[in-house]
Amino acid sequence: MAAFLTDAWVADLANAARESSALRGAAGADTLVLQQVVRGAPGGTFAWHLVLGPGTAEVHEGRAARADVTLTSDAATAAAVAAGRASAQAAFMTGRLRVGGRITALLEHRAALAALDDVFGAVRARTTFPVDAGTGDGDAAAGKAAIGDSPSRSRSDREEAG
Repeated sequence: MAAFLTDAWVADLANAARESSALRGAAGADTLVLQQVVRGAPGGTFAWHLVLGPGTAEVHEGRAARADVTLTSDAATAAAVAAGRASAQAAFMTGRLRVGGRITALLEHRAALAALDDVFGAVRARTTFPVDAGTGDGDAAAGKAAIGDSPSRSRSDREEAG
């Protein structure tokens, strides 16, 4: 089991993506680079990105050199969405999730994106969240630590900070 927002968690996502023939088959003819940036993670900002292209599905730790779409949220919102306790759509509609870049790329790659839930569902089941992920609405129960309390962040962000 890997903890959310750790190197091991990203490696688990990468293995699931690499092993999924369904995801590679749904990727289409054009490449999509989808990046997630999580602010307020322990130690700072944590980033990872997904590359979907002809016959390929890869996950990498850190920021992409050039992302088509970037999803940005705080750690509590990211954890709630990753745990399946909140939807990305609801987080976006309430301003807790920002979407930047070429939004039309999401529509162009909707078949591959729809396959992500099946591919990463097993990872979600194996992922440990340090505290209850709640709904990401900022109303954490009294006495609970911030969502995403893990000891790691991406190497690129550690290098930027240090």
